[in-house]
Amino acid sequence: LVSVRLVCVVPPKHRLTRRRELSIDDLRDEPLILLSREFPLRLAIEAEFHKRQLRPNIRAETTVTSATCGLVQQGLGIAVTEPFTPLMFRKAGGVAIVPFTRSFKFRFAVITSGIGTMTRLLNQFVSQLRTHIEQFQFPSDLDIKLEIERDSTS
Repeated sequence: LVSVRLVCVVPPKHRLTRRRELSIDDLRDEPLILLSREFPLRLAIEAEFHKRQLRPNIRAETTVTSATCGLVQQGLGIAVTEPFTPLMFRKAGGVAIVPFTRSFKFRFAVITSGIGTMTRLLNQFVSQLRTHIEQFQFPSDLDIKLEIERDSTS
């Protein structure tokens, strides 16, 4: 359906909140809160650290983005995640959001069994979801744009 760049979720008074974009190098000495190793995003982030011969300082791991943001809100570290969930925490004043390097993207998709055709109800759902995504806009200060994918098989 859509690809979007990742963000770093940072405690509001952290020195990195003044940056326009963050990279793996910026996170080298920072305590990190990451999704667990079952998530491809976690594996990609660790691979980038290892490619630069850096060791990530992983303070905690979670299985949901909202828990990751909650730990950042408590001041336990910095998270790298999709940008939608942190917006709720930012609105409450609990976290700051800084875009992550453009080379990392998070991809949202609808996955079906591949057996037969999609039902009318599923087609309606995907259509409504796509409409909602196309109307969504991130706050202008974040420099994040949705990349809508038109291929119905993705």
